[in-house]
Amino acid sequence: MADGAVTLTVTLDDAIAARLEAAAREAGMSPEALVVGMIEDAARPGDLDAERRELARIALADYDQTGVAHPLEDVLRDVRADLNARLTATG
Repeated sequence: MADGAVTLTVTLDDAIAARLEAAAREAGMSPEALVVGMIEDAARPGDLDAERRELARIALADYDQTGVAHPLEDVLRDVRADLNARLTATG
C-alpha cells in the first residue's frame, strides 16, 4: 500500500453493485476508479461549486451569444465524459 493511502471496504447490495458496475462500464473505468472519483468530488465541494458556477457562466454566455439552449441531459453527459477522461488521465 502506498504511503498515505487508506483501504476502505464497502458492502453493497446486489442492485447497487449492478448499478455501479454498469456506470463504471459506461464510463470506461473500473468500479473502484469510479468510486474514488466520486469520493474525491464529494471531498472538495468548494471546488465543485466553483466549477459548476463556471460551467453555468459559460453556458449562459453561449446562450446569450447563440440563442441555443442545450438539454441538461446532454450537458451532464458531456461533463461526465470530460470528468472521466480527466480521471483516467490522472490514473
